[in-house]
Amino acid sequence: MSAHAANWPSWYPRTLTDRRNEITTVKPSPSIAGLAPRELSRYQSGIVDLTVTEGGQMTRLVRFTVQSTPAPPWLLRAVEGAGEMLVLPFDWDRQGAPPIDPAAIQTALDALCVCMDQHSSLPAWTPTRDGGVQLDWHENGIDLEIEFGPSSSDGYAVFADRNGGIAEWDGWVTSNLDSLRQVFSERLR
Repeated sequence: MSAHAANWPSWYPRTLTDRRNEITTVKPSPSIAGLAPRELSRYQSGIVDLTVTEGGQMTRLVRFTVQSTPAPPWLLRAVEGAGEMLVLPFDWDRQGAPPIDPAAIQTALDALCVCMDQHSSLPAWTPTRDGGVQLDWHENGIDLEIEFGPSSSDGYAVFADRNGGIAEWDGWVTSNLDSLRQVFSERLR
């Protein structure tokens, strides 16, 4: 065994969280902004408005567009999950993290509309320390994590099948659309 190989770790990071160490699942500390209510204030063909209120006053209005028509049945629940990210204030992780960028959420929603079918299960939304979001599915033997950065027009996915039926892979969402569609239609339901 070479000296270089002896220093190599015996484990290989399997998830995006392990690989990048930029994602936290630590709950933010309570604050007025962190406890602010959010609600879908309007949904019309292709447009969803989400408002965040604080002390009875609207503090933020974010408009998302939806490319698929008619809107999938899971869309409003997905936007509500995204709304939890929008109430996070500056320094929500106590390490200087910026608020979540609505553009990262829009990119994530666009990807969901392209990849998921009408019966696909919803992801867990996790904020990233750079102002992006990560979507996670850990069910039916599947581990799928997709990160959407605040300045990226694509998401980066890491996929593993704990049952061994599908080979592990990672890469950009746009380069793996067929694989993602298959996973959503067959296993993430």
